[in-house]
Amino acid sequence: MRLPFFFTRCKKSEKKMYICEDSDEDKEPNQKLNTDFMKKLERLMFVLALWMSTTALAATTLTNLRTESLKTPIGIDELQPLFSWQMASNQIGAAQSAYRVMVALDTTKLEAGDLVYDSGRIRSDESIGVPYHGKALKGSTRYFWKVQVWDQQGQLIESEPTWFETGLMGIGWNKAEWIGSSELILSKYRTFFFIDFDVQIPEGNNRAVFVYSAQNDKNHISTELNLNGGNQPQFIIRYCVDGDLRELAKIDVSNVVTAKNMHKPHKVHINVTTPGYHLKSNIEVTLDGVRLAKPATSSRAANPYLMEITPYPNGERVHDWARLHSIGFMQPKGEKAFFSNITISEKNWNSTLYKDPTERHEVTGNGKLQIWEPYGHVSAPMLRKSVEVRKPIKEARLYVTARGIYEFYINGQRVSNDYHNPGWTDYRYRIMYNSYDVTPMLKQGRNGFGAMLGSGWFSDLNIFTSRYVDPYGIRQSLMAKILITFEDGTTQTVVTDRSWKRYDHGPVVRNGFQFGEDYDARKEVDNWTMGDFDDSQWENAVIFDRPAPTVEIQAYVGLPMRNHITLKAISVSEPVKGTYVYDLGQNIVGVPRIEGMKGKSGQVINLRFGEMIYPEVIPSAPIEPYTVDTYKQMKGQVYVENYRGALSIDNYIMRGKAEGESYQPLFTCHGFRYISITGLEAPLPLDQVKGLVLESIGETTSSYECSNEHINRLFHNIQWGQRGNFQTVPTDCPQRDERQGWTGDAQVFARTATYFSPWVGQFYNRWLYSMRDNQHVDGSYFNYHPVTGNPPYGYSPESAPGWMGWMEAGIIVPWQVYQQYGDVKILKQHYESMVRYMNYLENRANGGYLQNASGIGDHLAIERTDIGLTNTAYYAYDAYMMSKIAERLGHTHDQRKYEQLYQHIKKAFNETYVNEDGITVAPYVPMRFPGMPENPNTPKAGEPVPVNTQTSYVVPLQADLFDEKVKAKAVANLVKNIEEHGNTLTTGFIGTPYLNLVLSENGRDDVAYTLFEQEQYPSWLYSVLQGATTMWERWNSYTIENGFGPVDMNSFNHYAYGAIGEWMYSHLLGIQRDVDRPGYKHIILQPKVGGKMRFAKGGFESPYGEIKSGWEKTSKSYIYRVTIPANTTASLNLQADGIKKVAVLKGQEGVGPFRSLKGKVMAELKSGSYEFEVKY
Repeated sequence: MRLPFFFTRCKKSEKKMYICEDSDEDKEPNQKLNTDFMKKLERLMFVLALWMSTTALAATTLTNLRTESLKTPIGIDELQPLFSWQMASNQIGAAQSAYRVMVALDTTKLEAGDLVYDSGRIRSDESIGVPYHGKALKGSTRYFWKVQVWDQQGQLIESEPTWFETGLMGIGWNKAEWIGSSELILSKYRTFFFIDFDVQIPEGNNRAVFVYSAQNDKNHISTELNLNGGNQPQFIIRYCVDGDLRELAKIDVSNVVTAKNMHKPHKVHINVTTPGYHLKSNIEVTLDGVRLAKPATSSRAANPYLMEITPYPNGERVHDWARLHSIGFMQPKGEKAFFSNITISEKNWNSTLYKDPTERHEVTGNGKLQIWEPYGHVSAPMLRKSVEVRKPIKEARLYVTARGIYEFYINGQRVSNDYHNPGWTDYRYRIMYNSYDVTPMLKQGRNGFGAMLGSGWFSDLNIFTSRYVDPYGIRQSLMAKILITFEDGTTQTVVTDRSWKRYDHGPVVRNGFQFGEDYDARKEVDNWTMGDFDDSQWENAVIFDRPAPTVEIQAYVGLPMRNHITLKAISVSEPVKGTYVYDLGQNIVGVPRIEGMKGKSGQVINLRFGEMIYPEVIPSAPIEPYTVDTYKQMKGQVYVENYRGALSIDNYIMRGKAEGESYQPLFTCHGFRYISITGLEAPLPLDQVKGLVLESIGETTSSYECSNEHINRLFHNIQWGQRGNFQTVPTDCPQRDERQGWTGDAQVFARTATYFSPWVGQFYNRWLYSMRDNQHVDGSYFNYHPVTGNPPYGYSPESAPGWMGWMEAGIIVPWQVYQQYGDVKILKQHYESMVRYMNYLENRANGGYLQNASGIGDHLAIERTDIGLTNTAYYAYDAYMMSKIAERLGHTHDQRKYEQLYQHIKKAFNETYVNEDGITVAPYVPMRFPGMPENPNTPKAGEPVPVNTQTSYVVPLQADLFDEKVKAKAVANLVKNIEEHGNTLTTGFIGTPYLNLVLSENGRDDVAYTLFEQEQYPSWLYSVLQGATTMWERWNSYTIENGFGPVDMNSFNHYAYGAIGEWMYSHLLGIQRDVDRPGYKHIILQPKVGGKMRFAKGGFESPYGEIKSGWEKTSKSYIYRVTIPANTTASLNLQADGIKKVAVLKGQEGVGPFRSLKGKVMAELKSGSYEFEVKY
């Protein structure tokens, strides 16, 4: 900064200066002259100080420099990474007129101008997505960069340096191998398996009884070979539920067991499967190679070999029943039998899970259960290697990935605060790797490297269908490379290979996302990741085949799962003696941390999790199968039924340390608010029971607050729902036996999701890789991605087409990311995939412009809407978005094609689904069974019949499908429908997100506010009043009157209905995007002041900086305040009855001329902070 000349001269002067008195009397002339000079100088100094303070206040700086949307990322594999930065200024109208990006290999070279890339001065106001155009980047190299910006006055501003680091790129893995263990973990909760054994009944004996799924003598399944003294031998299947012994089937096997062979060995093969939600257990039995058919009188004649066990026929949910558990015998008293060759295996990967070490069991019965645990003998693989480092270290990097999830340690330290890396992709097509700077962890001398592997998404069960268990493989494996650079410039590379050692008997004896983790602290191996650990007793690691050449191994995209919030329990209760239920006060997704536990070696601490507890206030009208007695009996205990088949049980077996022990699971994740702990002698203090919140989108940068505390809670519920479900993919629920990347939930919430933080775009970018990888050959998408299906290939294109309204995620998500963040790259990457999907829809329409009625339409809506209507509306919306995307990418031919397609669909829609009164209709489809008489009063096939539901108006209005001549009528019909339902909504998954948007866009803010502030069922605030701390799957997942809703679909952490957040920002606060200038480069400010709220305010970080908007009502006016980031502009639209009603209280110099039109006052704004008063 250049200072005024007089200040410089005064600074240099050695003359001593004095501050003189105000009176000049009795002073010599020279002294008086000096006094005059000093007074003038004082005034000049005051002016200078004022000038300097004003300059400082108006200073402009460059902040938030990012590469590929991330700050200082390690492991960038992009050939041309994208740079972005923000201007921060208090100056009205601050803007960028030009920029210069400079990249060098270190900060010294960057300052000296020794550059690998210099963009030169580029006349442009763009500051997001600026591509690198320099020399080819080298792998495993850190690059430093900074940017110079010229502002609107031509003044130069320079950023501080930042950096990014490339990943492996073309360097490769230096022959690193995939390593692991050949042993397999067997879970006691497995539900899809084979049991084989040989059985022999010696002469003089008749019965042999083998049991499995045995928890105790009151819960088990038994298979009995009964010779009946040679008179019609039988095979009998029984099951015992809570002490109630029931017979499933008694099968005549005299065609297999004959007089000649009855006392010889017989081979029994049991095939155990479990249908969805784990309500039942199915078994098929083969005896000596012959499939046994159940009696013809059984209920399921379609498959005579499949026998179905329904332990709770009244509909109660099954949790840990009908799973593997323990195996053994229950020989009748005095009966002898021999059992041998007992094995447990699985079908998908043709692997043996357990082989009985006892060659032959000679069992003479006493009528009691004799069982043992076939599981727990093998633990999560532990891998390690010691390496000597002989020179001073300059830097070191770790590149690591897994088929499964991993924990990596160096010299006793965990290498990062990430969880469950490398996240979920479809391992059949793509595996991502992580990169870490591990320089501080290494030392000169002997170093230890260690890793432990968990099932993660790769194996175990990750969906509600048990036959999809182990979707990508059954054995986990690790690949890693450590690159060490020494001070002298030489390098040392350590890779995973056969020289690494493995150990299969560590502390993690069971793990999986759905079922939880068993951790036996007695099996901990002290110091196993240290360099001086003696691993001579460990075996060499097993080398696994590399993935197919078509599988891409790429650097991690976006943020990994991390912990930014940790909650402590706020209360504890003891509903059952010895069971302590801790309340975290918030429904979260993550893992518990239990500290300071004391007990004996071998003492088992059991943790169970729940989103809710059975309430203190007993529901007066409970929903079946629950009763008032059920609620009384279960009062205060954790509610686990809605988890369906996901047990979510952690067991910690104590080591017996006198000082106490702490436990935090490694390889599982739960959705919970409550933790039920048993096995302790006394409850732990509240601050020793914690919940670590995990998510993949970073800390939130958005906010909202208003005068209605229920609405504030709703906003927090939206954010908590997003945190909990954005777990490397956008899951539909994080707690039950599902946790899939459902596309319908993702697309309806996509716009709201992008407000959360600047990193949501990269989160979606990561997920879209899986959408493209799994896209069907016909161009359609599936309903969830990554696709989980029958191993090893998953679903085929013919097996299950996706649903419209769900598949649209393939277009809506990239479109919303582009609009919110200005990310053109995501459109370019995904464009071919989107075109293929549009071709699929065109073929699906069979040459016309209407879509058929397949799919599930407006899922969980209170009123059913014709699916063909909503499918066709989405088809039009797709065409509209594709025309805009094609235009942005310069595909002129495609742009015209999709514009014309949209018009054709619009015409066909109005001809088919709208009558002259603007009422939605649909062609009648008769539903008659053959031979039924025809009712003359029913409409004829194809005759238009009213639909007239809220969704039937909302989705077409969102796509602007109604002809202008009936559009106003359609809006009026929608409003009428809402009023007829008591100003409550009846929409489901695809109608709800757009409901308030179309009301506000069509001049009915009053109705939008009425719905938004509605507290009666069904509404957004209804669940808040029922105690919700996240968004729920159903409007009535729980009510004080009825208790818990239907548990088959009853998630208490289900973000889709949180899509109202879009309206809260775009209309209530009035921060709207300009479609033609995405990323909020130009902002449309349209605050809709209304409702009963006295004030509302909020904001979020846009790519250019934080946008704030808020209004406050007074008795005679409302005050509107807004902050527009530097380097952006805005168009202001205020609700006002003329220009004279509007006064500028702050920022006048940035406000353009006002203009008035139809109840709005409009003006153009430069960047800066403003305050307006609008009189009523």
